Amino acid sequence: MTKTRFEKDRRESNPRPKKPRKRCPAKKTKTTHPNSDDDASSSSKSTHNSEVRDNRSKLPPEEISVATTVKPKRIIQAVKPKKEVDPEYNQIKAMVQTKLWRACKFITCHQDRIKVSTKINSFLVFEGDSSPEEDEKWIIEKARDCNKGVNATRAYSHGEIKKKMHNYWLYNNKTLPTLEDFKACLKRTIDYEDEAQKDIWKFWVDQILDAACANKFDWNPAVRYYQTISKANDGEGNTQFNMLMNPSTEAWAMVCIENYYENWKKQFEWKANNPNAKLNTGKKEAKGKKDETTDEVEVPFPTNKWTDSCGGQIHYCGWHINGLKAYNTYKAMNKTARNTAKSEELEQQILEDLKLENGIVGDKPKDKKRAAVEEEVQIVDTLDF
Repeated sequence: MTKTRFEKDRRESNPRPKKPRKRCPAKKTKTTHPNSDDDASSSSKSTHNSEVRDNRSKLPPEEISVATTVKPKRIIQAVKPKKEVDPEYNQIKAMVQTKLWRACKFITCHQDRIKVSTKINSFLVFEGDSSPEEDEKWIIEKARDCNKGVNATRAYSHGEIKKKMHNYWLYNNKTLPTLEDFKACLKRTIDYEDEAQKDIWKFWVDQILDAACANKFDWNPAVRYYQTISKANDGEGNTQFNMLMNPSTEAWAMVCIENYYENWKKQFEWKANNPNAKLNTGKKEAKGKKDETTDEVEVPFPTNKWTDSCGGQIHYCGWHINGLKAYNTYKAMNKTARNTAKSEELEQQILEDLKLENGIVGDKPKDKKRAAVEEEVQIVDTLDF
């Protein structure tokens, strides 16, 4: 039989010499000490353990101690969280959202950080003995966590306000109220007889202020459909931390909208024209990725008025000092406007209209009770195993 062309050119293979495999050492039992190599000792320990189990099984149940009983079955954590959860920080952040945010929107220096930490320390409930030395130590150690909680709450509120503005833009012919219209809401100079201004005032009270609260309960329907802005209270006191809608909250809403106004309008327009593209908001100039219908585009969004996305939150919480001054100015404006008869009239009118639109009757929300199920509950088996 003749060899093929490939078999002629193929060189002879030299197989590798077989090496004897080394046997792996046997695994030691759990009863064997890690440093012990004595088989006799391990066998004696296993024998002793079996005798103990036999003797334990012969004892009556009441004589078996709790330590020797079988442990209950529990789930072992299979998926580890991406970040370690600090339960104490979560409590601090929750207290910022539920209490402190009503009177604090920015922390600009170390003295303010200590002041905020002291206030949160007075709000929280602790276990164990407390002393002035322990409180002072906690205030200093947790000052940065308190600052972090305020920054996180402000970022959450900013995102909620943006959502409300986007929804208004979508359902109002892709337009937004002007900044002067929002300032008229803040200063209570709205003409309630003008339907356009009336709708903007309603949007401010019913949507924007809800987002500015940074939580889901301070200005929810059970509050804003029964109480006016200036008198809304949690019923636990008369301090600024008990008032649900302080001038600082309205001032924050105004300064937030003014800061991002031009940028948001451009983003809304770009997103409507590129529904399948992802928006990169981490840079001043965002690039749209290619999709099936459009080519790659570069969109220079307008810069924010008082913030820089790359500036961080170390100095003035990432805001320019002029933005903080504008915040204080708007807060003073709103505080003055609330003391006028015009403000009281506008707040009462919008409250009555919101009640009428939502079918609200009465001065207090009804207690939520679970409706009783009269008919018999039928069991339907839908499992495959």
